[in-house]
Amino acid sequence: MKPLMETARFHDMLCGGKFSRRQAHKVMASFGIGTITVHTMSKGAQAQDADEDHPVFFTWGGYDEPEFMVHYTEKYGREPNYNFFADEDEAFSKMRAGYEPHVTFPCGPSLKRWYDAGLLAPIQTDELSNWPDVMQVFKDVPNSVVDGNRVYVPEDWGQTSMAIRTDLAPEYADPANQTWEALWNEKYSGRLSMSNVSYEAFAIAALILGIDPLAHGRSRTYPM
Repeated sequence: MKPLMETARFHDMLCGGKFSRRQAHKVMASFGIGTITVHTMSKGAQAQDADEDHPVFFTWGGYDEPEFMVHYTEKYGREPNYNFFADEDEAFSKMRAGYEPHVTFPCGPSLKRWYDAGLLAPIQTDELSNWPDVMQVFKDVPNSVVDGNRVYVPEDWGQTSMAIRTDLAPEYADPANQTWEALWNEKYSGRLSMSNVSYEAFAIAALILGIDPLAHGRSRTYPM
């Protein structure tokens, strides 16, 4: 059989859930390919590799670093199961279509949309040992409590930032000069990229204009 036909046959078997992730990695290695993304695989293939005794954490790639789950791993002997999304719109669409992870990770500004869509369930904070240590400003994030039920607890905050190539933009090497205004520097027109999260774009523009984007009685900090 020609290599092209072999590759097509492998793809069909993979998408049909005929391989577990570990089996797929072995076959991919024989093709000289070292990695494969979870999104390529069917639910059946993913399920074969998951431990049903552990919850599924649906989150951004990068939050599966072992350092985030030290206490969980110490207590339960392994990390939870992970599934990943590229952005909140992808996560929202997948869950609206019926995917039901045990834990997921929207940002504060998305809460009302997710709750109205029926994607958030009440959280029992009395089972969270660190809940008493959470600062009140984070507990009071708008839409985190609905109809008397807490549907959201903060995990982290302040993740929006810039990455600057100081070898190409040396004027921003000094931390004192690092500002959101760099995004409006015409010198670098056509050489900038930005997250497609709309509420972050509006918030950054508001700050440049001297406007508090979270004014009018709302929390000034939006944790994730």
